[in-house]
Amino acid sequence: MAAEVLITLLLIALLGFVLYPIFRGREEKFLAPLNGMEPDARQAIYAQIYELDFDYQMGKLTEEDYRQLRQQLVLEAARKLKEERQHHLEIDRLLEEEMARRGYTGRQCPACGAEVPQEARFCHICGSKLWH
Repeated sequence: MAAEVLITLLLIALLGFVLYPIFRGREEKFLAPLNGMEPDARQAIYAQIYELDFDYQMGKLTEEDYRQLRQQLVLEAARKLKEERQHHLEIDRLLEEEMARRGYTGRQCPACGAEVPQEARFCHICGSKLWH
């Protein structure tokens, strides 16, 4: 009796394991519009380039298709990098504006918190080395 219950439970578990991918549904990953705020978009493009290279090496793509698709993906990756850079520059600009608004004129020593000139290598209060 116990053996029959164990076999039944194993069969149910096996059936669930086999049918899970079917009922879960297939998750398609397409590139969403790149807006500079999506952290995984660049990685997704790199993954697509890697998969494209693999498909070409396996003989699934003609050389003409491969070159055309790879060029498109490389250009998209370059656009994404440019967008990220512009986004970071905008953040830097906003931070500098806020610092100026609050009256911050230089840097602060990480050790003692004293305000030090931008060009200083060492804190004039505690002597700590300043990072550039």
